[in-house]
Amino acid sequence: MELHAERIPTMNKTRNGKQFFENLEPLEVSTIEQMVVFLDLLNTFNKRIVKEECVKVRFNKMVKWFNKYVIKKNDFWVPVMEGCEVDLYYLYMAVKLNGGKRNVTKNGFWSLIASDMKLDPRKGFQLMLQYDEHLQQMDVYHANVRRRQLEDSQFNIKEGMTNNIRESQQQNELAIKKRKVPAIRDWPPGCGPATKKK
Repeated sequence: MELHAERIPTMNKTRNGKQFFENLEPLEVSTIEQMVVFLDLLNTFNKRIVKEECVKVRFNKMVKWFNKYVIKKNDFWVPVMEGCEVDLYYLYMAVKLNGGKRNVTKNGFWSLIASDMKLDPRKGFQLMLQYDEHLQQMDVYHANVRRRQLEDSQFNIKEGMTNNIRESQQQNELAIKKRKVPAIRDWPPGCGPATKKK
């Protein structure tokens, strides 16, 4: 037992004697690619290593960045319900873990999410409007980017190439078919050349 207790502090230190996980927090999000990676990693953050408050702050900054620079919404305001600020991180994660907005709306989970957020359960509809206002477009944008990335990286196992390479090869292989066309065509009356060789 004592040996295990001595080993943990030494495992957390590097060779220089500094703490390895000292300043580990998510980076600022300033591009679409970083946003996609951050949203993909939200479920997998190790809460013992990365402080959840740091993740919340980064998430809220990312939402503000997305609304300001991507969808060009100049009037971003912090959502307030019942005199308190709505935790967008918790709202996003609750909707994501319950199967997305469509599933939450279909099953009527908005009131449950509101009560989990220590709000009045009757405010579920207002919470849905807050989600639509601040997070829905970001979630749809993220889903579209991920879908496009997956489509681009699908492999054709039989031919051993990606879809993009196969499509470009098909476009290059389109043969120009030479048709045998008589030198002088039989034109309908009044539509073609006036002279005809016999």
